[in-house]
Amino acid sequence: MSVTDGLMRGMEVIDTGPPLSFLVGGATLG
Repeated sequence: MSVTDGLMRGMEVIDTGPPLSFLVGGATLG
């Protein structure tokens, strides 16, 4: 993820596709 510095209400944004997702492994899940 990147910072949202300068992002303001009403600005045009670009839909890059699916929502945020994170790959996790056994160490993360416990």
